[in-house]
Amino acid sequence: MKNKKIVAIISILASILAVVIISTVVFNVMFLKAEKERSVNDTISLVDQQIDLLMWKYGGDINKEKFKKEDAYYYIMSGGPTSLNYMLSEFKNGNGEGVRGDIMMYACRDLLGEADKVKGEVKHGADWYKMYIGIEEVKLDDFKYSGDDAVIKLIYENANKIDLDDEGLLVSGVQVYKSVEEESSLKVFARILNSRVKVYKDKEKFLTQEVSGVWTTCAMTFKKGDNGEYKFEKIETAEEGKKYEPSVKAFCVTPVTNKEISGLATKIIDDRDKLGICNERLNKNLKEHLSKNGIKEFRPYDS
Repeated sequence: MKNKKIVAIISILASILAVVIISTVVFNVMFLKAEKERSVNDTISLVDQQIDLLMWKYGGDINKEKFKKEDAYYYIMSGGPTSLNYMLSEFKNGNGEGVRGDIMMYACRDLLGEADKVKGEVKHGADWYKMYIGIEEVKLDDFKYSGDDAVIKLIYENANKIDLDDEGLLVSGVQVYKSVEEESSLKVFARILNSRVKVYKDKEKFLTQEVSGVWTTCAMTFKKGDNGEYKFEKIETAEEGKKYEPSVKAFCVTPVTNKEISGLATKIIDDRDKLGICNERLNKNLKEHLSKNGIKEFRPYDS
């Protein structure tokens, strides 16, 4: 009987010991997992801080030879695979535009080494990432107006006078309010919406992405040459804010005698923020331009 009690006690103690051991193992696994997660989060936080520091210090003037010597860049690189995976995920989630993307690109390329599938120099991080995941940019010329209206054609041909960028193809949407000829001058009053668009090919799919956009209300003056053709002379653009109305009124005059054109300024001012016509024409022009280049179907690029 006594032996049976001893065996029972030993069995109970063994069970208790097993529970303690299992609990300890589970705790250790959970602790190590939590420590690992904390370490990953700390690295991500550090990478973000160092990228922000480099952006603050260098602004838009990214000189890779200089900033690669910074301690901040060393700290980004010290995160190894964790830094790389985080920065790649930032690109994937659409957080790789501008200077931030440029810094991350250099760091990713250095961390990848031979595993970088993109060869040669790439100007911007967002472009590098698309190439890295197999999306190829399709280079196309700017949109050209092919209609018969000579006045509208002049505006489209000179729409780049308000352009702010040179990357991607330029496509415009134009609304002409009025044109006035006086002696050998022609003055055209118009609203212009410009968009810089990049086109990409992902396997058999085509993608478009707006890089930049700008619009203005303006008056363009052209001078007739000896050959009878009009050449661009100057552009007058509406100013922003409180100066919008007086600036529009100032250029709504004839090209030579500077006489006020009745009702024109009022019409343009009433349409101040109405871009519907320009938007509609821009989208139509983009679709036609891509179609002429063999791209019948496309969709916006979603980072």
